[in-house]
Amino acid sequence: SNVQIELVGDTIGDHVPVSFTKILEAVDEFIRRGSGWILDKIVHFELCVAKYQPLRASSYIILPKKLVDKKVVLNIQNEDQKCLVWCLIAHKLNILAHDSFRVSHYTPHEQEIKLDGVECPVPLNIIPIVERLNNLPINVFGNEENEVFPLYVSKRVDEDCVNLLLIANEETQHYCLIRNMSRLLGDLTKHNGKHHYCYRFLHRFAKDEILKEHLQYCSEHSPQHIKMPEKGENFIKFQNVHYINILFPISFIRILSRSL
Repeated sequence: SNVQIELVGDTIGDHVPVSFTKILEAVDEFIRRGSGWILDKIVHFELCVAKYQPLRASSYIILPKKLVDKKVVLNIQNEDQKCLVWCLIAHKLNILAHDSFRVSHYTPHEQEIKLDGVECPVPLNIIPIVERLNNLPINVFGNEENEVFPLYVSKRVDEDCVNLLLIANEETQHYCLIRNMSRLLGDLTKHNGKHHYCYRFLHRFAKDEILKEHLQYCSEHSPQHIKMPEKGENFIKFQNVHYINILFPISFIRILSRSL
């Protein structure tokens, strides 16, 4: 079985063909490993749907130490339910003071963010509405076991996008502002220069031109996280190998030439 979460109303159904493709890929992988079995037909395919209630992001949560050490994530220490609002304002103001985590820097600008009909705290599935109200592309990423992965990626491709990190504890969730995505993900490679990232796959490119070429095709797919095989599992080893006879059908045509 495979569980997929639909967070945005206008993308309902996108995961169905993706999940079906994963099933076929699993069958191909099973055959490639020399199982000797062949899929004849799929007898039963069941799709179950249930209502998903995501946690709402609200007040301040302490960042994991590894993220704090990177010094690229702004964790505003709010006691209300408006962490998303303060992050959007912080992105616009770009305050770099040592106390930029204080919510007092952003409260005077609260009216600059439109939330018509949107209640705080704002759940993840409402982010597209906030995008449209403020004409601002927003990407949201999660973090688990020191690994960053996409939760929601805007359909708009814009250099001035807002990148948010959604952290959580056992009770609630909290939005933080990612100030530098390249530095946040920089430990994925030994290269010290700036990288350009595809936010849908978190795949890095050395040049912006290559990224733009990639985005022409990438935007057609749902956000995913690329995970390479672990060392020792990065080679395919075939089992149950048997020698078979090979038949070559060859047709010979003999041409007789008459000597004059």
